Amino acid sequence: MSLKALIKQLICLQGGLKGRKIALLGDLGSGKTHLVKALVGELAPGLAKEVASPSFSLFHCYEGEGYLFHHFDLYRVEDLNDLEYIEIYESLENPQAITLIEWADAFEEILAFCSIQIKIQVTDQERRLYFVDDSTK
Repeated sequence: MSLKALIKQLICLQGGLKGRKIALLGDLGSGKTHLVKALVGELAPGLAKEVASPSFSLFHCYEGEGYLFHHFDLYRVEDLNDLEYIEIYESLENPQAITLIEWADAFEEILAFCSIQIKIQVTDQERRLYFVDDSTK
């Protein structure tokens, strides 16, 4: 599916997105942060300009327009102690936060918290396909 169709599907989920934990899976450079920016931009347009890759900080928080987004990147995280340091468990327990986790599959324990998994497949330089596994259906 396209990015536009994916965003529409996510927004239309029964019960909304607040409190959802979303795993973002795909190769390096596949567009995980781009997807986050598109989703934030659709729900809270004023926050979209704040979205950036958390590759070095490991965590970004975007809050406003009635939404709280927690954006994690686990690519450089080496062990479970690092997960505690970035306070991911607090986010996973927050019923108001939309938690988006890049590289969630690096830790099975984290992946298990995610009710939605989005796999991004790059078909060429300009095109991506998005596959959704929504265990809340």
